[in-house]
Formats: sequence, structure tokens, C-alpha cells
Amino acid sequence: MLLAAGAWALSLKPGAVLSDSPKFKEALRIWHPVVRARSRAPRSIKRFLNRVRYYAMRQGGDVPDPAPSSRLLRLFQRRTAPPEPSARDDRIHGEVLVALGAIQHLNPDLLASEQHWNSLLSGVGVESLPAGTKEAALLLRRILEDHKARFGDWPPSQDVRRRLLEMSAGIRIG
Repeated sequence: MLLAAGAWALSLKPGAVLSDSPKFKEALRIWHPVVRARSRAPRSIKRFLNRVRYYAMRQGGDVPDPAPSSRLLRLFQRRTAPPEPSARDDRIHGEVLVALGAIQHLNPDLLASEQHWNSLLSGVGVESLPAGTKEAALLLRRILEDHKARFGDWPPSQDVRRRLLEMSAGIRIG
């Protein structure tokens, strides 16, 4: 019986502890007014948060620790190949995911339309963007400046925008 309990314990995968990074949390704080500009309903805000966390998970997090049984087997096996790298270099940083997700939440066309995206980046014609209201468009401009001041990683590349659009394909925003 003790042997069976030990075998069972070794077969369990360790639980992943998931928490938002400090930069991700700071970006959520900065972009919260834009998310609320669309809807102040708690469900809408929660949908946004779940969607942005989903985007982060879609990129693949750190490689989890192997199950104890795998670690035990590795002790008895000869290692012939170097270990795989645990993190991808092309991941979209959390603060950029939050920013793009908030823009998408406010109005998906702001991210999807090349014309609207270029206006957003240049600041020219931001007041006429389909952000819902002129006030929301001006808020978006102010939040973009706050984001740039805090993180300095704006604007994201066209490749980053394209990858987020690919990740969000088929997800209903709204």
C-alpha cells in the first residue's frame, strides 16, 4: 500500500502557480480607464482581464517542472542532448499585451484596421478614431503617453500587432 501511494505521488504533476507579473499589474492599472471607457460593468472588465491573460497563456509560459516520476527517471538515464530552452524570445511582453488588449477592447477596429492603427500611432486624427466618443479617444491618447512614460516600449512592431490579431482570431470581443 505504501508503494502504491509512493507511485501515485510520483506520477502527479506539480501545480503551476500563476500570478501576474509586476509590469502586467502596472499596465492593468494604467489601462484600466480605457477598459472602463467601453463599459463599467464588472463582467466586461473581467472578460477583458480573462482575454488578456489568455493571450499571455497562448504564448506559452515558462516550461513547468516535470512530474516527480520524470525527474526520478532522469537520474537513471544518461543525458545525450542539451536541455531545450525554457522561454521563447519572440513573446509579446505582458505590458504590451495589456495595452493592445485594452485598445482592442475599446474598439476592435482600432487594432485591426491599418488606417486606424497608423492614426493611433502617429497621433494624427486620434480624435476622429472610432473609440466611441471624442472623450474616449482623448483618454486613449493620454493613456498611451502614460504607457510610453512608464514602459518605454511603444509602439509595438507590426509583427507584434499581427501576432496579437492572430491570437485573437475567432474570439468575440464584446
